[in-house]
Amino acid sequence: MTIIDTATVSAFLVVLAVAVIATAITLGVALRAYYASRPARTPRMRAEVALQSRYAH
Repeated sequence: MTIIDTATVSAFLVVLAVAVIATAITLGVALRAYYASRPARTPRMRAEVALQSRYAH
């Protein structure tokens, strides 16, 4: 088993963290857009959509 230097490991971890964060942000934006585009059926969903549209700039 070869010893990998610390710089390679830390660079890999940084790239992995950035990829995970980017994926989470993309999923969150896509889910929010999907739920906002759906017709609001329940009062809670209607309130959330109203809040989103009020604070969206």
